[in-house]
Amino acid sequence: MKLLLPVAGRSSRFPGFRPKWLITLPNGQLMLERSLSGLKLDNIDEIVIIMLSEHKKYINPIQIKDLVSDIVSLEINVNIFELNKPTISQPDTIASYLKTSNEDYSFFVKDCDNYFEFTPTPDNIVSFVELSSLDLVAASAKSYIRFNKFNEIELIAEKSVISDKFCCGGYGFKSSKDFLENYNLLGGGSNPDLYVSHIIQKSILSGDTFYAYEANKYEDYGTSQEYFEYIKDVRSIFCDFDGVLVINSSKFSSPPWQYKPNIDNLKCISDYLKKSPFSK
Repeated sequence: MKLLLPVAGRSSRFPGFRPKWLITLPNGQLMLERSLSGLKLDNIDEIVIIMLSEHKKYINPIQIKDLVSDIVSLEINVNIFELNKPTISQPDTIASYLKTSNEDYSFFVKDCDNYFEFTPTPDNIVSFVELSSLDLVAASAKSYIRFNKFNEIELIAEKSVISDKFCCGGYGFKSSKDFLENYNLLGGGSNPDLYVSHIIQKSILSGDTFYAYEANKYEDYGTSQEYFEYIKDVRSIFCDFDGVLVINSSKFSSPPWQYKPNIDNLKCISDYLKKSPFSK
């Protein structure tokens, strides 16, 4: 099963920034690294990053492969697929890669501008999160699903709040050929308003079954508002070591370089960190 990370679309950038999948998050990871790190990849044998050739001016593809390889198992192949120009939609980005092979295979698509914990399986699946579980989310920008007691999706709708279950950016397909067939039936590369949710709804209407599975620990950086809201809660502390974290010492002290903790200062920093949202 392949894991596809499509980052070549028109929405792959915040105004004034490098491509958003290459933005460094407060924890030091690229957004791409953070996005990938929540997935359990037991069923994945290849990861494909679909990027624009022009993005190489920001990072060498070899560096990308090394970063991703450090996150995943050595048994998983990591490959880069380059496009010469931006695609008009996410399905267009995905189809640009799928068209390069006549092989029929299962694959899982993961958005690169969010994080959640999930296990992709070689089936027709959609990962979702309950809207009520989040403090901030751009609700009008999401797709939503309704499903029955067997987790079979009955309806998926783009930018229409039909339930409190929204698609969080993980979609599995049993057949790459079926995806391409429905992509072409819906206008393919000539339809700039095409979303993955439309491909799935078309498949459901054709008799295919898609299952809904809940994801955990969702974080969203999909819009600039959500990204800045996320980094706003991060705290960076700059302070001296000698004389602040430890009692002042020097090589001329007797004995020299005594690193005795400054209890009052350490307690003050500890109390501050406990008030941070990241202490939860």
